[in-house]
Amino acid sequence: MGHNARPITLTLGLAAPRHIGTSGASPRALTPSAYHARHPEVFHVRHSLRTLVLLLEAEGTMPDPVLWPLDDHTRAKHRVLRAYLDQWIPIMGQQALKVQGAGSASQPRLLLVDGFAGPGRYAAGQPGSPLIMLDALTSHVALPRLGPVKFIFLFIEQDKRRVDHLREEVARFNVPANAEVIIENGQFEQTISGFVGQISPGKVLIPTFAFIDPFGYSAASMSLTGRLLDFPRSEALFFLPLSYIHRFVGRTGQETALTSLFDTEEWR
Repeated sequence: MGHNARPITLTLGLAAPRHIGTSGASPRALTPSAYHARHPEVFHVRHSLRTLVLLLEAEGTMPDPVLWPLDDHTRAKHRVLRAYLDQWIPIMGQQALKVQGAGSASQPRLLLVDGFAGPGRYAAGQPGSPLIMLDALTSHVALPRLGPVKFIFLFIEQDKRRVDHLREEVARFNVPANAEVIIENGQFEQTISGFVGQISPGKVLIPTFAFIDPFGYSAASMSLTGRLLDFPRSEALFFLPLSYIHRFVGRTGQETALTSLFDTEEWR
């Protein structure tokens, strides 16, 4: 992630957008129209009234080192991620148990995806999004009663060096017995497209949460996210570097990337 994004503080409730402002601001609830008026760089979108997609202003350049410093903007995004999972895990876990109790013969399963997982840690030792997701389950007070539920974590990262580091981090993590971690070395688009493409007609994806925080706007298309959200009980937390798009939108050769991102030419 870039290091030039201004510091922000975040307080998020799942039922409604909350205030996002400069450091030191006092959070308070805002109506959608007032929220958008005060913070045009931030968009809060509901997909079929069940999915939160946040597009925040952030730099979108990919750092070259295996590990890099954690900036304030990313720290804020991690707080949103953790707050979301603290609610999603017990709610979806309980629903999965109810489905099993209603006569389903298969073990209830939930899928959690990090589409741009990175190495798992930052230069000063802070946990990255994959470890935050694992800890959200491991330290949750609801974990004991969710023992029958299988939690599948799919971490996708295209840089082999970071994949190797992430594997080492996960190997040191005390993963619960009812959780499985899959680490894929590949691009988000190709990996998820292949994964979704294997689902037979008439079948559905198991309940899924996807954290999509790309390094650049050409790395994750909204159409692919939409394909995930077409499945029932699938949710995504999507961050998009709006300032990066604004900076390069007029540059020659960006049309294809933007059309792929939005799955339409209406952005022109």
